[in-house]
Amino acid sequence: MCLVRMDIYMNGESDIEVGMVSVLCTVYNHGKYLRKTLEGFVNQKVDFKYEILIHDDASKDDSADIIKEYYEKYPDIIRPIFQKENQYSKGVQIMHNLFKLARGEYIAICEGDDYWTDNNKLKIQYDYISKHKDCACVFHPVEYLKNEIVVCNDKHGDCERNFSIRELIRGGGGFQATCSLFFRSKYVKGDLPAFVRMADITDYPVQLLLGVSGNVHYIPRVMAKYRWINEGSWTNRMIDDKEKYLKHLYTLRSWLGEFNCYTTHKYGKDVAYVVVLSSLGMYLEGVYPAEKWNTIINELSVCDSNAVKWMICKHKLVRIIKRFPVLYMVLKGLKMRLTKMMS
Repeated sequence: MCLVRMDIYMNGESDIEVGMVSVLCTVYNHGKYLRKTLEGFVNQKVDFKYEILIHDDASKDDSADIIKEYYEKYPDIIRPIFQKENQYSKGVQIMHNLFKLARGEYIAICEGDDYWTDNNKLKIQYDYISKHKDCACVFHPVEYLKNEIVVCNDKHGDCERNFSIRELIRGGGGFQATCSLFFRSKYVKGDLPAFVRMADITDYPVQLLLGVSGNVHYIPRVMAKYRWINEGSWTNRMIDDKEKYLKHLYTLRSWLGEFNCYTTHKYGKDVAYVVVLSSLGMYLEGVYPAEKWNTIINELSVCDSNAVKWMICKHKLVRIIKRFPVLYMVLKGLKMRLTKMMS
C-alpha cells in the first residue's frame, strides 16, 4: 500500500493543478463517525477532479483502519497520512501542513466527526467560485448535532449574498462552520501571515484572511452537519479546562492584535468587540484576571459599548438564575424546545 511519506509531509509544497479541488480532513479518534464523513466525500457528484487528503493524528481507536479501508476502495482520490505520534500535542498546526500538500486550485475542509449531507455540495460551491474571480470563499449553513439530534442551524438568512469582513470578524470563528468552507488555495499557500501562524486554531484566522483577500459568498442551502460539543472535541476540552480556555483567550487577543496591524487598523472597533465579548464570561466567573480585564475595558471607547453592556447584563442574569436550579432547568429546557422548533 503506497501512502503519503512523512518526509514529503514535513517538507516541500505540492504544485497547484488548475480546476482541481482538495478536500482536507483531520482525524483523531473519530472512528464512530468517520464512515459517514468519508461517504459524504466519495459520493459527491462532480464534473471536475478532486482529491481527499486525510490526516490521522495517531488515533487510539479504529480510525486508521477505516481510512485504509476507504483508501483501498478509492485509491485514485484518497491520499492518507498516518502519524506514529500525535502532532497536535506537540503544537503542530496540522491544517497548515495540509494546505502545503493540497494540489487543488480550491480547498474544502471537513473534520472527521462532521459530514456533508448534500452530494452536490462541492459542485454548487465550485460552480459559483469558478465563475466569480473576485470570490475568495463560498460557505453555507449547517445543522448542529448534539447526541445525534439536530438542535439548531446557523443560517444567516435565506438570501444569497456576500458578507463583509466586518461581519466575519464580529461573527467569530463559529460564524462559518469549518465543514462549509470552500476557498481558493492560493491564499493559504506559501508563507501564511503572522496572525494566522500565531493562532492556536485554524478556522477563524483563515476565515479572516479570506475575508480581506476577496469576497466571501453565502449560499443559504444547508449541506452539512456539525457535531457540537461531542466527546473529545476542541469545544468540549475548553469547557472542561478553564485554564486552557484562558490561555486560548490570551492567544486570541494576541493574534487579533496582529490581524489589526496586518489590516492597518481598519477594523479596530470590530477586533475590540470580539476581544471584549470573548473574555466577558470568564471575567464574570472570576477566572479572567481583573488587571487584564481592565485593559480590555479601556478599549471600549472604540467598541460597540451598548452591545457589551447587554452581554454583561445577560451573563449576570444567567448567574443569578443558576442559583435556583429548578428555575434554571425549566428555562434551559424551554430554550432548547424553542431552538428545536425554529431549526
